[in-house]
Amino acid sequence: LDTMELQGVVPEPEQVEARADHLIFVFRLEQPGQPLQITFNLQPIRVGAHTLQLGLDGAEPLRVTQLVYP
Repeated sequence: LDTMELQGVVPEPEQVEARADHLIFVFRLEQPGQPLQITFNLQPIRVGAHTLQLGLDGAEPLRVTQLVYP
């Protein structure tokens, strides 16, 4: 998150763990086996191309590149 400011997460995570190069968000499942929608509210810190990765335990990460205009 060196190019973005995290302004909020919905639903609120049960726990957040900081690692050397990433953060781990832990969420409580209301209904195990059912999908959970998570929203990360991010604000760019500067213009330009920003790449981030999102992942789930045991799955390949999703890499997202976003271009921010002034």
